[in-house]
Amino acid sequence: MRLDGGRFDVLWGRDEMLLGALGMGAEGGVGLTYNVIAPLYVKQIEAFRRGDLQAVRDLQAQAIAFIDSLVATGNFFAALKGVMRAQGVPITPAVRLPLVHVDEKKMAWLSVP
Repeated sequence: MRLDGGRFDVLWGRDEMLLGALGMGAEGGVGLTYNVIAPLYVKQIEAFRRGDLQAVRDLQAQAIAFIDSLVATGNFFAALKGVMRAQGVPITPAVRLPLVHVDEKKMAWLSVP
């Protein structure tokens, strides 16, 4: 952020820690869950910019809970692909070895914030 007089906007790549990155001066984020819960992250950035830290904390907690639910399926990447498919993204459910497909029962209880 200090490089060349701060002329570069910095994006953060760790979804669970966006709040801390915003506090350090990042302009936004890029990450896997941004693909499926982008509106939540947009609200979080907007709340940060208007100084509503409680809202930012609450929104970050929602993002973390969603990430935790993806992890709890046993295969974060396959679960994320399943959520993307449920949202209408034309993506194959297949994952590369050694990853395995997530059981539909585990996918059924995932909820997008």
